[in-house]
Amino acid sequence: MCPGGAVNFAAGAVTFDPAWIYGCNTGTSCNGGVNFDNKAACQPTTAMDACAPAPTCGVPANNGSNIWFKFYAAATTVTISCFQNTSFIIAVQAFSGGPTCGSLTQIGCAVAGGPSSGVNLTLSGLTVGELYYYRIFGSSSQVSQRTGLYCFCGTVGVQNYVLAAGLNSFTGKADRESVKLNWEFSPESIPAEFNVEFSSDQVMFNTISTIRSVPGKGQYSFSFSPNDNSDLFYRIRYVNHSGEVLFTPVLKLKTKTSSSEGGITVLSNSRQLRISIDQPSSFLLCNSAGTVVQSYSFSTGDHTVSLRSLAAGIYFMKNVNTRRVHKLAIL
Repeated sequence: MCPGGAVNFAAGAVTFDPAWIYGCNTGTSCNGGVNFDNKAACQPTTAMDACAPAPTCGVPANNGSNIWFKFYAAATTVTISCFQNTSFIIAVQAFSGGPTCGSLTQIGCAVAGGPSSGVNLTLSGLTVGELYYYRIFGSSSQVSQRTGLYCFCGTVGVQNYVLAAGLNSFTGKADRESVKLNWEFSPESIPAEFNVEFSSDQVMFNTISTIRSVPGKGQYSFSFSPNDNSDLFYRIRYVNHSGEVLFTPVLKLKTKTSSSEGGITVLSNSRQLRISIDQPSSFLLCNSAGTVVQSYSFSTGDHTVSLRSLAAGIYFMKNVNTRRVHKLAIL
């Protein structure tokens, strides 16, 4: 993005969007992350913005081309992780205070060790839901290494919303087959129950579970297997002590089903089994009694197996390599 943030603080720091780190593959490079730019075409002013205290990290004469962002803390400890896609000695300086020029106080500053090493700035003791600011800039004796392309892969604890009173955090994580939601309330603000909801379009939400709270317990979690590896949206609905219906922010999560586990589809009308794998695998087809009725060995790719010789009933297809078992209903 060009530039992604604001060219100076007075112009209004841009609110950090967690979607910018969605898809990052490693957290050690920009592989999969959204790229930003502070080169001359995007940030023509190379001097550091005097609205904020000068960085305590780096050499003042070497600093330049700062771009401004802001975020709401989703946790008391936040890490701003930046990596470059060009030869760029990247630096980050964070602040509390604002929103007027001259009202910022530095709370952290860090500079990359070189033009390709990236930088991590961890901030502790933050107030959940409070607004903070930071700027990305270059710090190098070589002017060419003060600007470049960068991303926020590995950044955690930042959000673009204000949490409702009493809600300290709401986070989620997707693995290969399931999603796990975690949320925390202040002990004095815990509602009687939580309704876990999900949606495929962020318009119509359905309740998938109702969880009763426990007096004095602030941390809760819920795991769900959506049987769908497309993007789904999750939130918690609850009623506060004043009788007001409130919602957590919406999280977008996607399971990461891998075809190497044996993607299996049963076509009931034609009594066929479709298997998709990305590595050679062996399978055992068992009946409901556990007796092996057929065995298969497949190479990488898509395969179709006829089920016409089988009697109607429940069967289980086991991937010998991964030990994953699929339940099949043959009609």
